[in-house]
Amino acid sequence: MKYSFIDGRKKQLISAELGLVLAFFGVIFFVLIFIFIFLELKISFYEDEKVGFEHHTKKMKEEIKIIDDETDLIANERAKAGTLHKDNLYVRKAIFNLFDLIPDKVTLSKAEMLKDRIILYGTTPSKDIYNLLLLAPLRSIFDKTYTSFYLLNNGWYRFVSYNYFDDKTTIFRNK
Repeated sequence: MKYSFIDGRKKQLISAELGLVLAFFGVIFFVLIFIFIFLELKISFYEDEKVGFEHHTKKMKEEIKIIDDETDLIANERAKAGTLHKDNLYVRKAIFNLFDLIPDKVTLSKAEMLKDRIILYGTTPSKDIYNLLLLAPLRSIFDKTYTSFYLLNNGWYRFVSYNYFDDKTTIFRNK
């Protein structure tokens, strides 16, 4: 005896609606797994890149420090060169001034310029010419002046003049 107008269907463990829902959950699950793996790979890639950038930054900072040190060295050398150039100009001027003091009748054979003294070697026709024409200007410049004369065969005198600064200043008084 049948009480139904339709034939019964076989019961399925998973209905079509449940299968559709499970398929959506499966697709979503695989999409989430794919996104998770993709993000993990990207994070790993960016961490490696970050380590590379940190290494590069550290290397650049070291190079910047080296360049700064070289720049400081060059600046110091430039300042020294400027000072040396200025000193050389002053020495040159002092030498020209010294040679301007020498009268025509007195001949210098050698001049030694030291830190606190100048030693002049030369010849003069007489002691009086030396004393009148050269000794007076030397005494006005230097604190102490000593001169030794040696008679030559031709009647002229060879002299050695030692000229000192007492106050421990140098020839280069502009410093």
